Amino acid sequence: MSLPLMCRNLLLGAVLAAAAAWAADPPRQGLLSLGRAVSPPQIDGVLDDVLWRESVQLGPFMLTGNGGPAKEQTTAQLGYDDGFLYLGIRAEAFCLQPETNQTHAFLKNATVQDDEAILKDDCIVFIVSLGDTEPVMYDFFINANGAVLDSRGRGPDYWGTRDLGWNAGLRCQTRVESGYWTFEAAIPLAALGLAGETKPACRFLVGRIEKRSSETSAWQHLSRAFHIDDDWSTLQFAGQVPAIGRIDLPEFHSSRNVSTLILSQPWPTPLRWQQLLHRQNGAAVTDQVDIPANAPAQRWEMPVTLADQEPFAFQLSLSSPDGELFLATPRYAVKPSFTDLVCLDPVTAIRRNGQPVEGSGFALQPGANRLEVEVPAGQKLRFEIGAYHFELDDTWKQDGNVYRKTLFLDQTVLWPNWKAQALNLCPGQGQQLLFWPNGLPEVDLANGYKLFLEVPDGCELRGASGYYKLQRVELKELGLTDGYRRYELLFPEVKKYTESTLAELHRWCAVLLMPTPRWNGGGELRFQAATPDHQAQEIPQRVPLVALPPVNGRQPKNIFFQLWTGWLRSMDDIDLRDQIYATYLPAGITEASAPAIAGLKTFSLINLETWNIDLKSWLAQGDDYHLLQMDGKRHRHYPCSGRMLYTPEGRAAIAQAAKAWQEKNQVDHCNFDFEGSVWGNCLSCFCPLCLEQFANAHQIKTMPTPEQLKTAHEKEWVAWMNKKMAELTVLLRDGVKSARPDVVFSVYTGYHGEDTKRRYGVDWEMLRGKIDLGMCGYGYNANLLQATKDALAPTPMATGVILHPYTSKITTYPTFWSQAEILQHLLVGRVGLLFYDYPSMDGRSFYNIGEITRLAADYEELILKGQRAEADFPLLKGPGGDDYQVLRHAGQTMIMLMNRSRKPAAYQLDAKAPALAGKTLRDYYAGQAGVMAGDIAPGGVRVLIVP
Repeated sequence: MSLPLMCRNLLLGAVLAAAAAWAADPPRQGLLSLGRAVSPPQIDGVLDDVLWRESVQLGPFMLTGNGGPAKEQTTAQLGYDDGFLYLGIRAEAFCLQPETNQTHAFLKNATVQDDEAILKDDCIVFIVSLGDTEPVMYDFFINANGAVLDSRGRGPDYWGTRDLGWNAGLRCQTRVESGYWTFEAAIPLAALGLAGETKPACRFLVGRIEKRSSETSAWQHLSRAFHIDDDWSTLQFAGQVPAIGRIDLPEFHSSRNVSTLILSQPWPTPLRWQQLLHRQNGAAVTDQVDIPANAPAQRWEMPVTLADQEPFAFQLSLSSPDGELFLATPRYAVKPSFTDLVCLDPVTAIRRNGQPVEGSGFALQPGANRLEVEVPAGQKLRFEIGAYHFELDDTWKQDGNVYRKTLFLDQTVLWPNWKAQALNLCPGQGQQLLFWPNGLPEVDLANGYKLFLEVPDGCELRGASGYYKLQRVELKELGLTDGYRRYELLFPEVKKYTESTLAELHRWCAVLLMPTPRWNGGGELRFQAATPDHQAQEIPQRVPLVALPPVNGRQPKNIFFQLWTGWLRSMDDIDLRDQIYATYLPAGITEASAPAIAGLKTFSLINLETWNIDLKSWLAQGDDYHLLQMDGKRHRHYPCSGRMLYTPEGRAAIAQAAKAWQEKNQVDHCNFDFEGSVWGNCLSCFCPLCLEQFANAHQIKTMPTPEQLKTAHEKEWVAWMNKKMAELTVLLRDGVKSARPDVVFSVYTGYHGEDTKRRYGVDWEMLRGKIDLGMCGYGYNANLLQATKDALAPTPMATGVILHPYTSKITTYPTFWSQAEILQHLLVGRVGLLFYDYPSMDGRSFYNIGEITRLAADYEELILKGQRAEADFPLLKGPGGDDYQVLRHAGQTMIMLMNRSRKPAAYQLDAKAPALAGKTLRDYYAGQAGVMAGDIAPGGVRVLIVP
């Protein structure tokens, strides 16, 4: 491919999504056949050995979920010999380019082997699994220091059964270079159970955790996490395989595309290189290039011609003509990107950005495309770009027979990236759309820029707003045309397009899309920027719209469902903000980070930031009242924690500030969100007073320096900082409750454990009985969840679920919450659940939340007080662990089965069990009776009521 890597990733990101669901051979997640290495590589981190020159580079790496290619790309290579399995990795890293001044963003803190802190660093993930009936898994996490966390586990719960005491004896070396880092490893085959002469086929995964952009990616398609074996590929061991240097995917534009294969050495027998294209209707198209025996080492190309925009599944493979498979890529779901501009009528000349164009069509590039066309007088001229058509009209600037117009491609940003797949809508459930207008270069935004929006009839745009008073936004309806309701967005106070306009964190505007009951489903959201005269305009961008059933949730009286709402609280248009809050009610949401509106409680975060709690008068007393950081600098707005916590006037100041905060915000639920390292959080003061207090408390005769704290007193310092956090919590709690005693005061942080004490500065045991509620998340780890509950008990605990992406820096297609995920997390503490967060939600999440809140409202007492009783209701087959729960209370019994996988799951209760004798179960959702056996949909639940 001739495109630079970044441009290529952007193009692929517009068309590639998660693995398609259509079934066909080769394996959906791909296959790699390894040849025996002629000579072992030198394990030095430099990937220049013969093995790496002759082994295929696996790529691109795809983001978790449906996000398309990772921004930070990775290539992986494997090989083996009699003693070792070899792994070579090259990982691109933008922050490692010196000119970016962001090398600090590359994390490689862990240096000790088998330290779980490796998971907090940028690291490579490698998994090998053997066996079918009782599969054994070996996993490796390696950071750029060469620190290795390896373990062994068994299916199906590979993560939960990991034995961290197992060691493979892996040898590795890493190198951090300008713009990338490399990793090279030798893993003993004996440690993997592969020492025999004949080696069985395995499953494998190679992935990456990249911290700067919060990317989790792999060569395989990850549905949710690394340790789901449905996502692993097949690994075969062979004596010899063709030496393939690289396979590149096509760009999937309209008309002609090319995929390429580099053959590094001649192969003695013929090869068949195939591409499989599977349509959604089941039709399949196979193209192939036959490579003759002993063909010279060279680049081979295979054309891919796309004639329409229908999505399809795409996979490349290399095999022998008799079907022996050497390599297959994962199967990609593709939505073609039709950005080729085609002139439908004869033209004298056409130029783009000053360069002449040959023929009648050419690909538009992202950004500005300045067109000049020369046509005979009176000549009609029509253009098409996929489904979009336009013609030579009065929006072109005319100079004799020459007409000029500027077309922009993908200039306006819609976040999250709903374009990658579709936006799911429920009738009556509002949908926030976040646009970053981006402007048009050299155009006055206030007078020369408009953003046009179109939605199908039956859908409406109810309003638009900016945030933080940074830009005024006006929404005007233009009328109904061809079944679409048209609007324009204006920005009357934004002057010039500048780089600072692009860099502004909150330069977003929100639009509320409301699908009414009149909408019959289908259609698309369309948007494009243009100048008023349309002499500069954007090619319309399109988002397919999918209709879901109406949301049917209900608010419980005591179980809470808390939705975090991003910037919504800071929206300029208060009426629109409150309209959005009101759309949460149909889903059964009980509280949100919002001013109180009818039917919705309000919660808000409290912390020591200047925009939150007012300590200005306390800090104004002098430098000694400011926190002294580890680098010797005073913090601008964090107070000295020793003076604040351990003097009467300090404690009074913080309590009074918390009281004033509550009187101003009038919240029902106050949450202290505390997540900061003990070496650098808002309490980490290293001034002489704080160090003296620490030394006295621990009977240390000589006051230690900050460096000595790390080397000689780390354990004591961690406990000391955890204690400070607990004492600050009590002061904030007392201050808030002095203004309103019935306020719920909670703390949010990570799960209980040494890592949370050190990394987040919180020891849950120190908060036991001091707060109304503990909140933690995310992810489901039964051991950590139980440890947190035990540390807090009898204080109640709730956990949370999170959507990706949750930051606008990551432009991927969002995940959604399944009913199984929501119910399982609710059942952890049973008192409630937090959802993070609103901007990435669409109808899928709202609908599923509603299904669980309705259940919670109907059986609230049972959920809150029920005792576990699975032993009395045995399953003959079905989900295990916490995916199967039975609650019994006051004569009521509810059986809950949760399927968190991507495949349907069958279940069967033991009808002979005494507790079921003579019983006719009722399915809560379907309403049918007699449901001792059945299927659970992927991500779904079955809730059975025992009479």
